[in-house]
Amino acid sequence: MNQTRGILFIVLAVLSFLLFQAYIEDTAPKPQPNETVTTAHNSANTASDQANAFSISNDVLKLTINSKTGDFIGADLLQYDRTVEEKVPLTLLSNNPDDYLRIVNGLAGTGGTDSQTSRADFTVASSTADSVTLTYTVNDVTYNKTIKLEGYQVLVTYTVENKSDRTLEIAPYSSFVYRPAPSPSLFSTSNIYGTNQSYAGLVISTDSDNYEKVSNGDIEDNDFKPLTSKYGWTAISQHFFVTAYVPEANNQFTISTNYHNNGDYIINTISALQNVAPGTTVTLSDKYWIGPKLQDQLETVAKDLDLVVDYGWAWFLSLPLFKLMQFLHSFINNWGITIIALTLVVRLIISPLSRIQFRNQALMRVIQPELAAANERAGEDRMRRLTETQKVFKKYGASQFTGCFPALIQMPIFLALFYLVNEAVELRHQPFLWIKDLSQADPYFILPILNGLVMIFMFSLTPMPENMDPMQRKIMKMMPYIFVIFFLFLPSGLILYYIVSNIITILFIVYYNRKLKYLYANNLLPTYKVVDRPITAPRRKKK
Repeated sequence: MNQTRGILFIVLAVLSFLLFQAYIEDTAPKPQPNETVTTAHNSANTASDQANAFSISNDVLKLTINSKTGDFIGADLLQYDRTVEEKVPLTLLSNNPDDYLRIVNGLAGTGGTDSQTSRADFTVASSTADSVTLTYTVNDVTYNKTIKLEGYQVLVTYTVENKSDRTLEIAPYSSFVYRPAPSPSLFSTSNIYGTNQSYAGLVISTDSDNYEKVSNGDIEDNDFKPLTSKYGWTAISQHFFVTAYVPEANNQFTISTNYHNNGDYIINTISALQNVAPGTTVTLSDKYWIGPKLQDQLETVAKDLDLVVDYGWAWFLSLPLFKLMQFLHSFINNWGITIIALTLVVRLIISPLSRIQFRNQALMRVIQPELAAANERAGEDRMRRLTETQKVFKKYGASQFTGCFPALIQMPIFLALFYLVNEAVELRHQPFLWIKDLSQADPYFILPILNGLVMIFMFSLTPMPENMDPMQRKIMKMMPYIFVIFFLFLPSGLILYYIVSNIITILFIVYYNRKLKYLYANNLLPTYKVVDRPITAPRRKKK
């Protein structure tokens, strides 16, 4: 019975958590345009993009650049399909109105390439397969902008050669211009970025806060105040993928936001002004990450950038579980089997708690005849009934509450695995048996139904007490069927974990039920001395 209540508590807690998340999403304010004037350095020119599109690529990333302005107008992830059905590269930067995102960048300041009213007029000076150098000369100042790909990193180097007789002021800037993509369908196998349980939007890291989410509502309402920092980054999170800008190290920068009347959200990051004296050359460097949330690589790009893999409050459990899953996959090379192996290892780790839980549960079951006899001796006297029941418990070392603590320990582990499966890009589009994508719900509902059948059998192994309230009894009988509905909404990988975990639970229950029944029937259970005297308050000692 303790096991049943523990499972009920875990699932109800998780269900309440997910329902609260859904409520927050549904009640979030919808974009309402204001009258902010669009500035030249973050406005899009579709005709210019089409006429001046220039692409560079490597094995994993194809980046499309406006060769006239140097803006990033397209990015295709060559090793990630758009959907399970569409075997074309997933696009992170795009002019598509449904998932619009572009990166406007350059040099601001009185001696920069861009201003509020004009942009640079670059031309292509040289290029290779994975890099391009753009050049622009005006008023005896030559600007070279080199863009080079290194995996999913995009390195941008500005070289300013000042042949004029005046001192220039320049500051690298980068602007994310985006429109939120529509929420994905819960059961769709063609989701682009992931499930609607994941956060999508602006994330920033500064000296004062290494990881901060900024909601679209805060941007719309002008509630986000500009922040200045010496270290950090800005990023647009899209569940399994992220587009991040990392300013040059040790160079102070300011982050500000805006919302335009055409529906664009603008995230501006501008570094502090630097002087370029006459007759000198200055080189400045920035970098971007445009790609999947690969934790091992993200943490090498910038400090705390791996936090965009959002494990929520359960990060201290999800992170080691992810490392363990990675380790197991290095030997198994199949993500479905890896989840099964992860389940076995986790259950092995918590087996001491499981032993206490299931042994006590089986013990409570076999001593029911003695508990019934104790209640019969007590009659209608509630106090005596409690006393007689406690005597039986003390005799065998049993407890009504021993099974609750292990169940409470397992609840954060379950939530940690929920975050892990929901955030691990490694599981995206990974097949297992009939499942095409372990990060999405089972489109045929086979796993949820199978899990329901396993749970029905598991519940049958823990019969309900005869004196249980009739309404509570009905609810308990309905729980396996409620679980089937509940698990329809969860990623297949998580349900696979839970099925295997429930099968292990069944093995524990069967083993300890048989063992304790045998020990009790043969008077082999250890018993403890019970003092048969009335319970009275302790007497005070005389001084």
